[in-house]
Amino acid sequence: MEDWPRDYRMGDPLTEIEESLSDQFEKTDLVNSPRGTFSVFSEALVHSSYAKVLVFDTEELEWPNLAILRKDLEGAWKLESFKFQCTSCFGYGSNPTGEPCVSCDLTGWGICPDP
Repeated sequence: MEDWPRDYRMGDPLTEIEESLSDQFEKTDLVNSPRGTFSVFSEALVHSSYAKVLVFDTEELEWPNLAILRKDLEGAWKLESFKFQCTSCFGYGSNPTGEPCVSCDLTGWGICPDP
């Protein structure tokens, strides 16, 4: 996570980390750039060929990020998704009245893509 690009708009941020990314990685996740550095703050929750870990910006510990990794055919873990916690529902997937969160499409993470 130390190699995560600080600013996705400068140059080609994938050159430094592309070996660590799965083929399904969404380049829009590169918008998630840290003020400090990203650091893993949880043990991995592993199920089959997937793992989830919470990652925090060392300068903004109140905003978690969710990293999802997938084991490839060679047995290497590749980053498949890296989303920030939804700032509308704070990771719940719904608002306080129980209505589905339209910002993250009920996931609690990232922003819902346009259809």
